[in-house]
Amino acid sequence: MAFRKDLMIPKTIEQLIVDRDSIVLELENMDKCKQRAEKLCKEVGTYIFPVHQFRGYHGIEALTRDVDRRMWRQTMELTGFNKYMDKIARDEFSNSLEKDPPEFTVDNVRSTLISSYNQAEEFMNRGVVELFRRLGAQYKTNDAFKIGKKIILRNWFTVFCGDLSVNYNQEPEMNDLDRVVRTLDGVEFKEHLFSQSMRKMIKCKEYEDEYFKIKAFKNGNAHLWLKRDDITDKINDIIAAWYGEGKLGASK
Repeated sequence: MAFRKDLMIPKTIEQLIVDRDSIVLELENMDKCKQRAEKLCKEVGTYIFPVHQFRGYHGIEALTRDVDRRMWRQTMELTGFNKYMDKIARDEFSNSLEKDPPEFTVDNVRSTLISSYNQAEEFMNRGVVELFRRLGAQYKTNDAFKIGKKIILRNWFTVFCGDLSVNYNQEPEMNDLDRVVRTLDGVEFKEHLFSQSMRKMIKCKEYEDEYFKIKAFKNGNAHLWLKRDDITDKINDIIAAWYGEGKLGASK
């Protein structure tokens, strides 16, 4: 699988950086206005400043960090790198943004994109292996696992008074499956589109598109058939290469 290795920052990202600086400047001006208003209120009398309206406001630094978080998320989506990120990479990325997001600057963006593109193939392959391990691929002694056309999906749906609904806890897995298949096919992946489709299929308990055929059951499980042999072959090639010929099918 080919991944982009050029280190040029896309024009859309360059514009994001410019926009970010403009947004932060306006926020700084807003913060200065707030401070001046607060000072004037104190000169007039006690309890004049509307403190309740600013509840949850933690200053310009907190606002700037939040803008940076949102810019980094937008960047991952605009570059298309989010489609290569497996669950582990996504969690690490989200946690790093929550703790202390890097300043959204040209240098930081460039170094992050370099690192991301260098790891893209590893993230993608690791994600394929871990996804299908969770989906119930069978292990064999002295051999790595491989998937077939039919997969049993455990607890994709919840049952209440005889009715099915999408299991909220399984939505990341649903969307991860869609991400892997569409990325391997070289087509656009849209976040949450597949889990939304699962919600719509509940009444008829069956779903089919160009990649999958799914039948849900009253116990909350479902059967899934992979319709494209070429994609199934790509998945199995990745699994085989990940473990290496003759290695046990155990988690790496």
